[in-house]
Amino acid sequence: MLFTPTENIKLVLSGDVSSQKPDGYGWAVAGVVKTQRADYRQFDAIIKDLGYELPYKSAFERKIDLDTQSKADNKLGGVALNADIKIEREH
Repeated sequence: MLFTPTENIKLVLSGDVSSQKPDGYGWAVAGVVKTQRADYRQFDAIIKDLGYELPYKSAFERKIDLDTQSKADNKLGGVALNADIKIEREH
């Protein structure tokens, strides 16, 4: 919406909203780095304890291993108000 109360003031109000509900998409692990957590809480140790092994050696193989539907629903949106104000100075 554009609101111009005077010729020197222009206000623009804008907004957007998006709802994303992917159905069945998976994500490959692109890489794992060591964190500051204890060794037993590192990614490789956790999946080893669970008896799990990544189904690929490189994220570029595009292999996924899901036994459930993805629940990565996102509701995104925002609002912005921009003010353009001309200030005239007397000389």
